[in-house]
Amino acid sequence: MQQNQSSSSRSSQNNSNQRIPGKLKIDDNVVQKITGLAAIQTDGVLSMSGGPMEGLKEALGRKSLRKGISTEVGEKQAAIDLNIIIEYDKSIPEVYRNVTNNVTTAIEKMTGLEVVELNLYVDDIDTADDSKLGDRKENKEETSTTTPRVQ
Repeated sequence: MQQNQSSSSRSSQNNSNQRIPGKLKIDDNVVQKITGLAAIQTDGVLSMSGGPMEGLKEALGRKSLRKGISTEVGEKQAAIDLNIIIEYDKSIPEVYRNVTNNVTTAIEKMTGLEVVELNLYVDDIDTADDSKLGDRKENKEETSTTTPRVQ
């Protein structure tokens, strides 16, 4: 009887070392949430910036960790686009480097995916306290429509 138990035990050990057929697929939503959490923890990032529908969702009390983030996720790689609002008086290039480092590290650690591209779009700046700078559209000055000033 003991011989049967030990051979059965060996057989289950051999099975656990064998590769079981299957596939791992990580949904875009998962990568977006990881990205949002890693980005918002970066010094200088006040919040993610989404479109009008995201603002409506937030007004209704439904906060989204995927706000302002779009991704393309393959089997081995991910490409990410982020829209953020940066804290006033922070270095935008430095925030970009830190966001890139934090997001890339979190994605690679949690999913094993290689981040092949990360585009950061700074949609606005604001202050960290309650005295907000105002809506970016209200602060824009009227410009002449005759000749563009920059190319």
